[in-house]
Amino acid sequence: MKERNLPEEDLKKNLKELLERILSESSSEEFIYIDEVSFHLERIENLYSQTREIFSKLSTSVASFPKIAQDMQVFLKELDLRYKEIEKLIENIRRKETIEDLFVSEEAKSSFISDLEKLYEITNEVREKCVKGEKIIKEKSTSMSFKGREEENLKKLIPEIRHLRNDFQEMMDISDDLISSIRNKRVWEGPPEALDLLYSINLGNKIWSHDIVVKVSGLRSVAGDPYIEEVKLNAPFQPDEEGNLTIDQLFLRYPPFEPIHVEVDGIIGRFVWFMESENAEGVSISDMVNIKEESGKLISVTPMDLLSSSSGCHEVVVKIHVGGDRRGIIFVKYGSENLCKKISNYGSLSKEVIEQIQEDYEKRYIKAVKSGRAYSATNLGYVWFCILGRGLSTDPYDWRCPFVKDCIIGKTMQKGVCDKWSWSRRLFPKVFVVPEREITLSSVISSLSNENTFLFIKPLAIKNVRVHELYRRAQWYMPSVVSEGPVVEVRFKKPIRKSLLRTNVIGFVIPLSLLKAIIGSLLNENTPHKPEVAIIYPNKKVSLDKLMLSKFYIYEATKKGLNSFSFLQKRSERIIENFENFYKKMRKDGELQGKLVNFLVEVIGHTLAHLFLVFISNSLEIEPEDLLYIYKVDEKEDMLLIAVAENSVWGSLDIVEHAKSKFGSLHDMLRKFVNDSIDLLEKHEKELAMFLGKQGSQTNNELLNIIADKVREIYENLADNGVILDTTTFLNHIVLSEEDRKIAEELKGRVQDVKELREWLTDAIIASQINTCIDGCTACVMLERGCTAQLLQNVLLSRNLTSWVLKVLSGKESIKGRGDELGLAIFNQAKERFFAFSPYIDDKGARFLTELAQRGVKVVLVTYENNASRYRDLLSRYGVDIYVLKASKISRHDKFYIIDRRVQIITSQNLSNLSSINDFMFKSLRFEDAERIEKQELEGGAVERYRGNS
Repeated sequence: MKERNLPEEDLKKNLKELLERILSESSSEEFIYIDEVSFHLERIENLYSQTREIFSKLSTSVASFPKIAQDMQVFLKELDLRYKEIEKLIENIRRKETIEDLFVSEEAKSSFISDLEKLYEITNEVREKCVKGEKIIKEKSTSMSFKGREEENLKKLIPEIRHLRNDFQEMMDISDDLISSIRNKRVWEGPPEALDLLYSINLGNKIWSHDIVVKVSGLRSVAGDPYIEEVKLNAPFQPDEEGNLTIDQLFLRYPPFEPIHVEVDGIIGRFVWFMESENAEGVSISDMVNIKEESGKLISVTPMDLLSSSSGCHEVVVKIHVGGDRRGIIFVKYGSENLCKKISNYGSLSKEVIEQIQEDYEKRYIKAVKSGRAYSATNLGYVWFCILGRGLSTDPYDWRCPFVKDCIIGKTMQKGVCDKWSWSRRLFPKVFVVPEREITLSSVISSLSNENTFLFIKPLAIKNVRVHELYRRAQWYMPSVVSEGPVVEVRFKKPIRKSLLRTNVIGFVIPLSLLKAIIGSLLNENTPHKPEVAIIYPNKKVSLDKLMLSKFYIYEATKKGLNSFSFLQKRSERIIENFENFYKKMRKDGELQGKLVNFLVEVIGHTLAHLFLVFISNSLEIEPEDLLYIYKVDEKEDMLLIAVAENSVWGSLDIVEHAKSKFGSLHDMLRKFVNDSIDLLEKHEKELAMFLGKQGSQTNNELLNIIADKVREIYENLADNGVILDTTTFLNHIVLSEEDRKIAEELKGRVQDVKELREWLTDAIIASQINTCIDGCTACVMLERGCTAQLLQNVLLSRNLTSWVLKVLSGKESIKGRGDELGLAIFNQAKERFFAFSPYIDDKGARFLTELAQRGVKVVLVTYENNASRYRDLLSRYGVDIYVLKASKISRHDKFYIIDRRVQIITSQNLSNLSSINDFMFKSLRFEDAERIEKQELEGGAVERYRGNS
């Protein structure tokens, strides 16, 4: 073929024509990708589940208020009726075949849209009812007399109804977007990258050849970075000529709510951008953020110049609501009117002008605070802060608190000067934009099989699947006198969405019912010999269930870890009193007990996901940033999903085949993961004990030892009463509750003031031998980067619980539990065959075997003849094979069960007296070994087929 050199415009034209022919002569705007539909439907389903949980909690709370219960019951009853309609509609639109038919059947498309329209109408109606419900509570609270705790509890109902309303609003928005998209577009099942390329060509007059290569290949560079949707950054410090960054780069370098630490015209931190938020007021984002409504993609960001005198000097004060009252407001100030006016007066910035501003600043600072040390007047990246975590300011001139008139504590201070305002500045805290990860569950379920199962843990391996990330919130630590203050969170009104290229996923699932039963046995007060955790070395220990109960109490008391201010500011005595009330309620409240179990399932899932990501990274020699973890609890499918996905181009790393090649089989991969994780956590515990033991014995400083004793005394008092805090939370409690002032007063003459005392606190913790890693740290289960709960890992991870659960699931440790709870949960894992060697059986045991047989499980029972005779008719009716022990030859009291010829249950539990507590241990079997054991029992001469079967 003769070579031709085409002009750029001709090349562009030919390429565009070719692509349009491939896409049936349509532009990308005329298509919606089929994965987009599935993804949005999963979001609707998740929101629905979330609202059900809130509704249940709301119903229970309303019942405790007889004065408003009658009016609210009407509201709740109407809501309950609507829920049934919503559930049916979601079931219709989530059917896999319905989604697949969208692009081939107009009838299916019409029916699908009709269901979405009904869903939109109902959710809109429910949203309006929530508005009315909130109005009822407000009216009743003002017209009736409520006092003290009753009034506080009543006010707590309002945020719950608002949360409910917002979730239904989001369901409406998603439904509306889908209706519009599906009605006006064609569903596209081909590669989404082809649509992306066509969209780019249609977008403007030019497209760089580099961009074509990027979109076709999925590679951003020759280094192999995966292509992800880019965000346009409109700012004078653009990182490249185009000013384009991936979402990951944007959130890492220039996250919202954090002053941008780039020097522009000699000033640092003059630019900042915000997201419209549910719980933050005082900032406008008009013309600042451009999000594509339909897909949730972030298109562009235009940061605000806080020092732009032409548009007016911006001093932005953001009020972040972290609680339901005035005490739960955090103040954050951006910008400096003082600095802005000075710049305006000078007219332009130069090195000389900046030096002059600094000189003036130092004179004012020294005069005001009587100190010879002044900070930079032109750096808005540092902050003054409240030591109680109630506020911070980037204004260099705010050496006194600017929030005293609005702050509930500041108002009590004389002369408008608050002594809780720090006299030192710190770098603005790092802001983390937290992702939530989703994977299409249908692809997970279809990939599961029993072939490579390790005991009850099933492996999964999926190729060519889509993974999505939703960014709903930003978090940061408030500055404090200790290293990490309380966490504050800003919740976005609309989530930002990022879709990864098709990739590969590897992981496993654990039966949820079995996991809950294991947790339930741990929590059962009658279960003996529970594992223990050292909280103060060498001898102070607490049982694992008590540690988990304390973790859950803190989680609930701090509103899922995000309102720790009011909790930590309480005196130890008040925290203990509240815990005692919580514990009493827990023992009576079945719903709260269920929430505890669900919370611990989430904690185990999160911890396992961290451990599995590190294991895959190390074993397959892949950098952690090239992997993403996913974990998901699915009640319907009875599974806890733990997975790792490639963050790579087109699944180029192929972790599925890599893992099979490395380990030999997925079964061997799971076995090694479990064993390595247990070894890692046990080794960490031993090293920690050695470290703390040495630290305690090597402390020779008398003052440090005195402070350590006082700190340990406070900690022991909390722990002895059931409240076990990690060391960071404990230090924050000492400061925020001002118990440090009490210690300083007791040590008057030895320490100058409370400020000097605080400098000793971190060292005092180590000297006191309080466990610095009670339930997880970066050396065992926490991640430095990539966590979906970056700042709440101390609450949402547990190395002790996870280590124990892994030991139980792998058969390294036995577990005690009730037969009708733990025992039946174990036996119910049988899907194909259940072999029961149980000398004794009663009505409950016989009924269980028939239920198992009715599900299609082949059941074989070996028991004494009198039991066989008693239940012959019932068991034979459902096809249970019955064998009897020849009692005249041998007396047997051992019991064991074999499930699906893969797992042997060694136990002291008969299929009788199921309410008793017994030992259970799992043992992995090869199919041929299980078959041999069964054959040996049935044909060894000690048993015979029961003749009454006929």
